[in-house]
Amino acid sequence: MASKVLLDIKGLKVYFNTYAGVVKAVNGVDLSVMQGESFALVGETGCGKSTVARAILRLVPPPGRIVSGEIIFDGRDLMKLPESELRKIRGSEIAYICQDPSSALDPLFTCGYQIAETIVSHNTVKWPSAFSKALKLLTRVAIPEAEKRMNSFPHELSGGMKQRVVISISISNNPKLLIADEPTTALDVTIQAQIMDLIMSLKESHNMTLLLITHNLGLVAEYCDRVAVMYLGKIVEVASVAELFERPLHPYTQGLLRAVPNPLKSIDYLEPIPGIIPSPIDLPPGCRFHPRCPFAMDVCRSREPSLVEVEPGHYVACWKYQKT
Repeated sequence: MASKVLLDIKGLKVYFNTYAGVVKAVNGVDLSVMQGESFALVGETGCGKSTVARAILRLVPPPGRIVSGEIIFDGRDLMKLPESELRKIRGSEIAYICQDPSSALDPLFTCGYQIAETIVSHNTVKWPSAFSKALKLLTRVAIPEAEKRMNSFPHELSGGMKQRVVISISISNNPKLLIADEPTTALDVTIQAQIMDLIMSLKESHNMTLLLITHNLGLVAEYCDRVAVMYLGKIVEVASVAELFERPLHPYTQGLLRAVPNPLKSIDYLEPIPGIIPSPIDLPPGCRFHPRCPFAMDVCRSREPSLVEVEPGHYVACWKYQKT
C-alpha cells in the first residue's frame, strides 16, 4: 500500500440550520486516505457519512454549510480554492458515485450524451471523439448492447444498468479519487456483487484510490483495506479491516459487529445495540455513545474522548483506552 496521503481531512464541521435547531451532522471529523488504498467509512443511517462525502467536493446542499475544517487533496486545500478551480477538480480528479443512479442521471438526455459531456467538459476534445470514448467506457463496464445503450434514456434502463452508466461517467477522466456513496443500496444482491467487482476492477486498472461510504460491513470485509467507524458526526475508530474485525475496541464498533449475522456460528438471536440514536440537534454531553454504552463511566458523561492511537494504525475515541 502506498504511504502518500492523498486526502487529509482535519476538523471538518458541517451544520444544517433547521426550524427545530442546528443539526450538527459532521462535528469535527479527522480522516486520512492513502493513495492507492480502498478506504471505507461506515456507520448507521444518519451518522453523517454521506455529508462527509459531499463536503469533500463542497457540494453540501442548503440549508447545510461547511462551518470549518481543512480538506487537503493532493496537496491542495479544497476549502480555499475558488469555485472555478474546484469545478475543474470535480469529475476529473475526484469522481463521485451517488447511491441513487436515477437521480444522478438527467432524464432529458441520452446516456451516451451524458458520458460524452463529462469528457468534453474537462478535456480539449471534439464531440465525435468524446462519443467514441463514451462507447468504449460503456463496453468497459460490461453494459449489454453498449452501442444501443448510447442512445437510451435513463428511464429505459434497469437500476444496475443505470449504475454502470454512472460509473462510466465517474471514470471517464481517470480520477485520482473515486468516492462511492453506498453504490449498491438500490440494487439486488447479485447485482450488488457485480457492481462492486466492477468498481474494484476499474480501481486497479486506472490506479485510483477508493473511498467507499457504506453501512454494509460485508462489503467492507471483502473489498477494503482500512475502515473508519462513524457515530453521530464523529469518527470513533480507525483501523485496518483485518484488525477491526478481529479486535474491535470501541463499544459501538463491537455492537455493530454483534448485530451482523455470522454464517460460521450458531446463534439464537442477533444482539441489537441498546437504546436509540440521540437527536443531532440535542447531543448528549461527553461521549456521544455513553447513553447506549454498557461500559459508560462518569468521565464519559462529562468529557468527550479524543481519537488516540492505541496500537500502530489503530485509533479509537473511548475513555477505556486513554488516560482520564
